[in-house]
Amino acid sequence: MKFLNMLSMKISTSLLIVFFMLLQGCVKETEEDIDYIARVDDKYLSASEIDKELDSLRSFSKFREEYIREWIDRELLYNMAVEKGIPETKEYNDIRKVSEKELAISFLIKRKSSDLYNYVSDDELRKFYDASAEFSTLEDDLYILNNISFNDPYAAERFRKNLIDSDTNWISTIREFDSSAISDYSLNAQFLEHQLEPKHIPKRLQRMTEKEVSSVFEKEPKVFSIVQLVDRFEKGSRIPFKYIKEDINTLYIAYRQKELLNSLLDSLYKEFDIEIKSE
Repeated sequence: MKFLNMLSMKISTSLLIVFFMLLQGCVKETEEDIDYIARVDDKYLSASEIDKELDSLRSFSKFREEYIREWIDRELLYNMAVEKGIPETKEYNDIRKVSEKELAISFLIKRKSSDLYNYVSDDELRKFYDASAEFSTLEDDLYILNNISFNDPYAAERFRKNLIDSDTNWISTIREFDSSAISDYSLNAQFLEHQLEPKHIPKRLQRMTEKEVSSVFEKEPKVFSIVQLVDRFEKGSRIPFKYIKEDINTLYIAYRQKELLNSLLDSLYKEFDIEIKSE
């Protein structure tokens, strides 16, 4: 569960993406100048460009092939747009000018706030957590659960026995179990009561004690599940820091970034001659 529906940058992401895509490949190069993977007329896509874009996914050929196909599709559509004179229209250029400004602003903010993304100490985060109760006060009961599901009830029963025999060591039990029998699982997952499906699960959890492992139950037709109640917090209480440390870190950086932006704007207002005429 995430508690982040705030502090977003007021930048039209879709326009930036479209504009940035249209800028790619604008530099003309010859076949002799570049070792390319794909080409559309005089636009070339190199292996290094693919690797840079895909980064950690580049080892998967499926993603690589999809990226190459999407690049070709984009170049073909852009060529048609040029032929139709779209880049020469007033509407296009008005949007381009706005996008250029927004892109430049996003790079400026990124450069100015780069230090914020360095390591933040637990003490700083805890202080922010203590001062920001509104971000961690629950509006519904919260359950921290380990849960796992199977398509076969017998596999579910075997897993439950192995889990209890291992003193409820979920990681080792999952690692040693037949992975093909497991349909899905999650550890230390956070669920507000209204998010739990089906509706009989909260009643089951309310009868359980902390760390208790449930019996196998049919979560939905032909899906057999086991849950362990790791922890439970009532509506109106605060979620302990350890469960939302990552969220608090994200909020803290966003808060600091907003502070930095306000400070930057204050200095710019003093530096430039600004006039707002009354209507």
